[in-house]
Amino acid sequence: MKADRLFVAAKACIVNDKREVLIIRESSQYEDNTNVIGYDVPGGRMDMNETLEEALRREVLEEVGLTITSYELLDAYDTFNQKGDEVWHIVRLYYKVVCDVGEVRLSQDHDHFLWAPLATIDNAPVIENLIPILQNLK
Repeated sequence: MKADRLFVAAKACIVNDKREVLIIRESSQYEDNTNVIGYDVPGGRMDMNETLEEALRREVLEEVGLTITSYELLDAYDTFNQKGDEVWHIVRLYYKVVCDVGEVRLSQDHDHFLWAPLATIDNAPVIENLIPILQNLK
């Protein structure tokens, strides 16, 4: 498939000590809204001249107000998405992340969050391609 744009995204599978993963829902007001059908993990596109670690830390802080204490690469996944008249090729790098204990504070681009138990992750209301990645956290 021919893409018009390429984006690389750092995604955070934040796991707490209860073996739950943080999932968030994009607001319908978010201008690049691509996940209208389910929850996703925090994260997003890298900025130019930003490292993967910088992008991961920035996205987690911006989207959920948490500070990363440790992380490790979990998986990678790419998709081709139709966005208006363009095709976007999005490469996502998923990390298993531990954060400082703190209160989740959503950005204006998100309107709800859940802590989904890993034991029943197959039933979580997440976007379809996320289930196999979250199953790797069990």
